[in-house]
Amino acid sequence: MYDLFDSQRSCTCSVRKSPILRVLWSIRVDAGLAHLGHSVALASLARLSHLPGVHVG
Repeated sequence: MYDLFDSQRSCTCSVRKSPILRVLWSIRVDAGLAHLGHSVALASLARLSHLPGVHVG
């Protein structure tokens, strides 16, 4: 039988081991939507969050 608790625990462990966070993100420019992505390294996300106009939430 599939145990949801074990599934959540293993998912949490795999997130802790990886420096990559899978998210939906976009960069908007004056001309419109420039790029969509779904994964970004946590260190890169931290650096990007310090730029003016970049909001991480």
